[in-house]
Amino acid sequence: MAIDRFRSIRDALRTDDLRAVRAWCFDALESIMESDAWQDELFARLLDVMGTEVFCNAAHGFLIPKLVCDEWENLSSAQIEALMPVLHAACLRVRNFQTCFVLAEILGERLANRESLSALAQMTQSTNHEKRGCAAHGLGLLAQSADDSLPKRLATTTLRALLGDENRDVRAEAQNALKRLGLIPFE
Repeated sequence: MAIDRFRSIRDALRTDDLRAVRAWCFDALESIMESDAWQDELFARLLDVMGTEVFCNAAHGFLIPKLVCDEWENLSSAQIEALMPVLHAACLRVRNFQTCFVLAEILGERLANRESLSALAQMTQSTNHEKRGCAAHGLGLLAQSADDSLPKRLATTTLRALLGDENRDVRAEAQNALKRLGLIPFE
């Protein structure tokens, strides 16, 4: 796979070129499948682009964390550790709903730890109701997936607090998460 293609992702996001973003993701997937791992150059490019405003503003940026989510098992533990602060920062800055949703899923389902709880809890403080709704979704996944009882309990407590959110969509997302957890009955 051409290293130049890895370098092109920032330009593809900057111009919002869906075909170019998809092509980059396809090339990245091909690289991962060839070696059953995220190669260093690819992973470095991923970290680099996810830390930029270009990524946070891109309409098609969601394809990048979607690739991360889909190919999670091919990340090394060191890569996951390096990815955590980037995901945390990105989820607070991203402006696209789809990207925010996928990031919340990664934090809640794939990481499901105290650090991801912190990131999701910070998202609940956003003035953007879509971001708060994504946080509620992620918190529900975290409460289902976490091995540690403290994040599970705190996620549930935060979801209960979101039942009083000013926005009905956020309240509904929190309610749905609590229903999936069996903490409130389905109507």
